[in-house]
Amino acid sequence: GVALARLGQLAGAKAYFDNAQAVYRKLGNKVELSTVLDNIGRLYYLLGEYDLCLTTFQEALQLAMDAKNRRTEAMTLINIGDTLLAMELYEKALESYQGALRPGEETLEPRLYCCVNIGLGSSYGALKDFKKAKFFLMQAAYEAERLNLRHELAMARLNQGILACREEDYSKAKEELGKCMVLLQAIGSSEPLIKAYLYLSLVLLRTK
Repeated sequence: GVALARLGQLAGAKAYFDNAQAVYRKLGNKVELSTVLDNIGRLYYLLGEYDLCLTTFQEALQLAMDAKNRRTEAMTLINIGDTLLAMELYEKALESYQGALRPGEETLEPRLYCCVNIGLGSSYGALKDFKKAKFFLMQAAYEAERLNLRHELAMARLNQGILACREEDYSKAKEELGKCMVLLQAIGSSEPLIKAYLYLSLVLLRTK
């Protein structure tokens, strides 16, 4: 299911996640059920079903907290932040990313550290606090490159490109988006690649 979702095959992914959800509900396994619901919420996010997405994430978050599943707790808070960011609720998104910091640190998982920093950087960028946005996105990119986390590096560069676009630094935006697109094409990650193409189109339009 995760693999299909990453490749953009959402209907196929949903079928696997629904089967997993049914089994884990029957078993009463809160740890695994919280993880499955987090993934289902992410699918709704990709489909733009934000209300349904947030409802699913809230159930996943409560289950993860009850089961002391810190990894899924952190990941769900990051995903809630992504959803609120897409809904242009920037302050609330920032709060959700900040809430992911402690459980994320407890997991000692570098990927989560990168995801939180990308979310914080994106939120500050949307709020036009460009100094803080640059700091968090640079931290995310540095750690992702150091640890060879290709997807997280691509997402950091995508958001650095978006930030440069907001600052009207179009040469920087084009450079970062170009690097990001090479990584995303290699990985086969479709949803952020679409976003990168759209922002590159915007850069080319504004620079004629």
